[in-house]
Amino acid sequence: MKFCVNLAFFGQRRDRFTIYQPPRTLEEKFQLVSQLKDVTGVELKYPFDLEDVSLAADLLKEYNLECSAINVDIKDAQYFRHGALSARTKVARDRAIQALKEGMDIAAELGVDLVSTCPLAEGYDYPFQMDYELAWTHFVESVQEVARHRSAIRLALEYQPHEPHSRILLRNAGMALHLCSEVDEPNVGINLDV
Repeated sequence: MKFCVNLAFFGQRRDRFTIYQPPRTLEEKFQLVSQLKDVTGVELKYPFDLEDVSLAADLLKEYNLECSAINVDIKDAQYFRHGALSARTKVARDRAIQALKEGMDIAAELGVDLVSTCPLAEGYDYPFQMDYELAWTHFVESVQEVARHRSAIRLALEYQPHEPHSRILLRNAGMALHLCSEVDEPNVGINLDV
């Protein structure tokens, strides 16, 4: 069995209530992970851990760690307050699609065959806040476009019941499986967060 960790969790994290840990450089995060027993890989967060891809590649070699996946962040409230892949505006959808395509391109550059994302912006807080059918259609079409960008790179979608919205479109295993069925691309699957 192999163990990896998401490198982003070794830097500063925040929620609505507090800030956890001090800000750390990419190298400081690698140093911390290298001290963990039995951890041989890291999941790099795009764009934050990959502002300099060559530096990340050098640090992977220096600390003898494998890049297990590229985790693409598509929940920025500035751009995705009303959805990312399911957004009502094409501008927001295109921004999210482009971020995932860039994550796939970086994955290919680093020799990684997995991109993951937790589409937390795809949701709502109040009944009738969104056109559910249209949002789901946009969601399916956006995931299809991303998957077709690089069919050799697997795309893993992580479901979550809530946060930052009260209701997330991809809120449980059943909805995630249904999305995979509708997308119908062989490189799309589910990421189980444990």
